[in-house]
Amino acid sequence: MSALIPNLHLHVELGPLVLDYRGHADQIGEVATELAAAGLAAVSVDDRVTAEMPWLPCSRLWDSRFHPGSLVG
Repeated sequence: MSALIPNLHLHVELGPLVLDYRGHADQIGEVATELAAAGLAAVSVDDRVTAEMPWLPCSRLWDSRFHPGSLVG
């Protein structure tokens, strides 16, 4: 049996633009780190993931093990 990869919620505020995405923990962590380092947006990460949230754009490119078809974690 394969290990479950937890999903996290990424919240980004860039002026009036507010974005909410779900993604695998390592993906969200990398994106949040880069956005915060750029200092252009307010970024937060939590575990309040919902099925209605869109997946982080291009999330399948991180790793072929990730299949954004189900809500895991």
